[in-house]
Amino acid sequence: MGNGGANERRTGPSSGKNTGGISPMLPQSEGGSERGTTRSGVSDGTITLTNGASQTLDLASLNRDTSNLNETVNRTPDLQKLLGDQSRLMAAATAAGEAVARDIGTYADK
Repeated sequence: MGNGGANERRTGPSSGKNTGGISPMLPQSEGGSERGTTRSGVSDGTITLTNGASQTLDLASLNRDTSNLNETVNRTPDLQKLLGDQSRLMAAATAAGEAVARDIGTYADK
């Protein structure tokens, strides 16, 4: 007290927004699962066997179709919605933290 306000308590509704201290970090995740299959194929061209005697597989069964190898995932997350939800959750947690801190300050002043 008397040193420029450094020791003054500032609590209550007029104390303003919390500008320091702890910011609540809440876990943020979304669950679910999707599947896609990636296949391989060998493009058209000549295949030369360097050791034909050791060849155990029939090259006729080799997949040469490279036009449709990768499937797509049907449902991708809506990132804008997810970020909006997380932002609202953090704002609510911050407001709750400020209210608790304000109430603790009010209680401590009694």
